[in-house]
Amino acid sequence: MSDILTEIVRQRKMDVGEDMKRLPLSRMKSLIRRAAKTRDFAGALRSRPYSLIAEIKRSSPSEGVIVRRFDLEKLAEMYASSGADAVSVLTENRFFGGNQDMIGKVKKICPLPVLRKDFIFSEYQVYESRYYGADALLLIARILDKDLLRNLFDLSRRLGMTPLVELYCERDREKIKGMRIPVLGINTRDLKSGEISFAKAAALAGNVKTETLVCESGVTGRRDIDAAVKVGFNSFLVGTAILKSRDKRKFIRSLTAK
Repeated sequence: MSDILTEIVRQRKMDVGEDMKRLPLSRMKSLIRRAAKTRDFAGALRSRPYSLIAEIKRSSPSEGVIVRRFDLEKLAEMYASSGADAVSVLTENRFFGGNQDMIGKVKKICPLPVLRKDFIFSEYQVYESRYYGADALLLIARILDKDLLRNLFDLSRRLGMTPLVELYCERDREKIKGMRIPVLGINTRDLKSGEISFAKAAALAGNVKTETLVCESGVTGRRDIDAAVKVGFNSFLVGTAILKSRDKRKFIRSLTAK
């Protein structure tokens, strides 16, 4: 695990400990029973030949502050009206400037399914995702052992959410051997060299049973979409490139145009 990922997970464990004090799991479970039905994240990604998950985040460890005039509601509305199929919301606070409340705020004004993108390693966080209104959540195989990954995957499904399982290396793929993963994500960036290889990343999916293969890094424009589609990707999670573009609406439409 890279140094920055290790540090993020360490900090996240401390934060989750505090969250559990403020909102105990037993209380959260009782509130979830009255929660609204989730939106179909997996179905939205299958609605056309290839789909776009547009991401909302304030900052990142590699980029620093990405959006200085951050308007959550405006971004969410623009994503929905520009052709995105789903929205990803970074809810980690210390490194990405997010929080869990952002999920509900986005869903109030945006009809698209919402993915909670965070560093999830506990059942508490899965229940928390449902409590705050997530329709899907990210499970990073790299930070989970085989049994925990499968437990969190199954729990997510039972709660009505779609788990997006992210792979980075062969070791990750071994953890999901024999599983059917409706939405499988591949981190296309080599965390050591920083290089992007769509073909190498797509090959990592191997014989995993999946309906949607999500490219999670490296898309900077339409040319990247076309290259990744050729090697097997049929969905794309794009954040930084959209947020840094001068005309975000036009950029999204260029990514989703046939």
